[in-house]
Amino acid sequence: MSPYIPVELQNKIRSNFGDLCAYCRTAEALTVTTFEFEDIISLSVGGKTGERKSMLGLSML
Repeated sequence: MSPYIPVELQNKIRSNFGDLCAYCRTAEALTVTTFEFEDIISLSVGGKTGERKSMLGLSML
């Protein structure tokens, strides 16, 4: 689950990825779920949340 990410940063990340999943390149508008913001390097191993350090991904339910 994503920690709180400010809306401005969410919009920048969405823009960077064109509203596409970073893994499969599926458009969020074509799915029945909201994409999650994920850290490229996990927070648990010292990663940071930021415009160039986060990505969009399909929710793994």
